[in-house]
Amino acid sequence: MKWAASMLFLIACGQPGGVGPQSDAPGASDAPPSDPSMLPTWRLEDVQPDSPRLGEVYGVDTFAGKIIVVSLLEGF
Repeated sequence: MKWAASMLFLIACGQPGGVGPQSDAPGASDAPPSDPSMLPTWRLEDVQPDSPRLGEVYGVDTFAGKIIVVSLLEGF
């Protein structure tokens, strides 16, 4: 009986759609927003000493029409 219960549990764990966003969930689409006003806005000062834009403040609007790659890193 324990063997059958274990097998049933393992089979149920392998079923798609058990974890993660569902297709009808808000934000589940992989498509980019069609309305640019929905994109987040930000303005930051460039503090990288080797940057040619050191001290300048700029945001997403500076990169309009370009591909933006954001890397979120954390060190421990």
